[in-house]
Formats: sequence, structure tokens, C-alpha cells
Amino acid sequence: MHFCLFKSSVPLILSILLERWGFVKLLFNLIGLLVLFLLLVGCSNSEEVIYSGSTEHWNGKLVKYNEKEYGEFFIERIGDDMDNLENVEIDINNGNIINKYSKLSAEEKIFKPISKQMLLDFENMESIELVIKSGNENSERMVLTRK
Repeated sequence: MHFCLFKSSVPLILSILLERWGFVKLLFNLIGLLVLFLLLVGCSNSEEVIYSGSTEHWNGKLVKYNEKEYGEFFIERIGDDMDNLENVEIDINNGNIINKYSKLSAEEKIFKPISKQMLLDFENMESIELVIKSGNENSERMVLTRK
């Protein structure tokens, strides 16, 4: 007489899955679902947009990550004129942060992480000024305002 305690103690759905896939596959699937759940729920990082702004060709924002205590600038191109740019320089707050790119594709987004101390400095300001230069003659001024 064969008695399977496992089948009689689990719900009907699990016993059907067990018969169809076998114990090992079921175990791997359950572990995979658990890992996925933990990644989606456990690693969620609350973020807050604290400054944002835009120009004719650019969108920008400063995001604060509350859990990790640092921030990040996000800058992206918008509009119809989406040619590749060369010699791009982004100046944040009159030289506080300067990023230079020899070539920037039309789809490329710019991410600039900032430290906790820099984030605290920026949080005390009413606005943040960005000057975006491309090539030798094109320059756009963007002001990010507090949200």
C-alpha cells in the first residue's frame, strides 16, 4: 500500500501540478516565483522628483531616492530635431557639476548620480540652472524648479 502524505496535505491545485510537472519542477517554479516577488517588492526604492523643468529640446529632473539617500539627474532630448549631437557639455549650477560627451545619440538619456551631500545642497535651493551646449554655437538654458 502506497501512501503519499504530501499529496493529501496540499490543495488540489498543487497536487495536480505535482502530478503534471513533478516535484522538482514544482519546487523550482515556486522558488522562482518567490525570488521574483522579493525582487519586485523587497527592492522597491521610493523615489521623489524634487526638481523638474524643460526647454524646447530638453527635459530634466532631479530625483531623490529616499531609501539609498542619494539623487540623480535625468536629462533627455525631446522634439522633432533628433540628430546626433557632438561635443555636448552640461553645466549644472555654474560649474558645480559638468558632464562632457563627445557624441550623444538621439535616443540617449543622460543619468548623473549625485552624492547625499550634493543632494542636501541642492534641496536648499529654489531652482537649479542647467546650461546645455552642443557643438560650438548651440546653447540652451534650462531651469529646474522645486516640485
